[in-house]
Amino acid sequence: MSRRLMLCGVFLAALVPGLAPVRPAAAQATDDNTKDVTFKTFDEVTLKGTLYKSKKGGNSPVVILLHAFGEDPNKGDFRGLAKKLSEDHGYHVFRFDFRGHGQSKLVSSTKFWDDPINKAYMTKLAKKQPDRLDVNDYKAVKNGAYYPRLADDILAARIALDQLNDNSEVNTSSVYLIGAKDAVTNGFLYISAEWARPQKLPPVMVQRFPPLPPARQSVLSPGDPAAGQDIAGCVWLSPTRQPAVPANVVQQWVQYAPDMRERTPMLFLYGEKDTHAKAGANFFRDEVLAAKVAGGSIPKLPLTRAMAIEKTDLSGANLLGKQLATEKLITDYLDALEKERKNLIRVPNRGFAGSPGINLPLFGVCKF
Repeated sequence: MSRRLMLCGVFLAALVPGLAPVRPAAAQATDDNTKDVTFKTFDEVTLKGTLYKSKKGGNSPVVILLHAFGEDPNKGDFRGLAKKLSEDHGYHVFRFDFRGHGQSKLVSSTKFWDDPINKAYMTKLAKKQPDRLDVNDYKAVKNGAYYPRLADDILAARIALDQLNDNSEVNTSSVYLIGAKDAVTNGFLYISAEWARPQKLPPVMVQRFPPLPPARQSVLSPGDPAAGQDIAGCVWLSPTRQPAVPANVVQQWVQYAPDMRERTPMLFLYGEKDTHAKAGANFFRDEVLAAKVAGGSIPKLPLTRAMAIEKTDLSGANLLGKQLATEKLITDYLDALEKERKNLIRVPNRGFAGSPGINLPLFGVCKF
């Protein structure tokens, strides 16, 4: 093991009691305990996912895995990480394919096209194949301008998990995100929106819940707990910012939802030779999560950190399954965070029958 990587583990161990020094992860062959989950976004894209069930039962917390935009969802060893987290560490783990990727390519030939953002960015596709969506169809949109729409896929995955929560299959009172590369951008957008959404559907909402605006224009009623408080922490592998989203727009998301900075610890991991990911980690850590205010700054959370994995230029999900101790860093980090939330009781009957969607133009993206 490299000396620097060992020191990273020692530092985390000193920062968090019980967090052990880093050692390479050991591969284990066990039987799958999985469940296929099919769910829909608010604009009726059919998404496919797999739930890896915790060996500790339904009250265990949930980890959502987010693959990189434009890449094969099976790239890297997300599957191995999911099995390790579910079998050895007691988490439910949910993997799903973003719209247009993998098994998530079916859309409604009518409802999908009623959405003004889809109309604005997908006019040619509507004529070519109105019920199918492929990532290559929107990768060509200038500067990836359609990409922030995938934050709605994360929200839909969360709503699907909330429904499993109501069936006592998982516990969405603690949700962790692990994402690769540019998934961090959509992760930040999604978390910002969660601070505008209530944990439970208000009884008065008999129609579909309205699209989520920034928290300054929140749909929360006074006294309603926000769904954002369920986001217990994040790990980002080789974080990068999408070109279509200016730096000041990402910073505004955290201004809309300051609790994301103050209550959601994050770990940024990148290969030492990956200068692009290092710059991304520094941007999100130092320019987004450490706020500049009049007369000084608001420091980031003590457990929000960036770490280099020595002597590698591998990136994203490729940092997994390579005996780089990436898995050990991730599991130690999540386990340390979960110690503060392990007695958190499941919030029952969240009541969301479908995903509300996010009012993306109000977040400064997907304007039309």
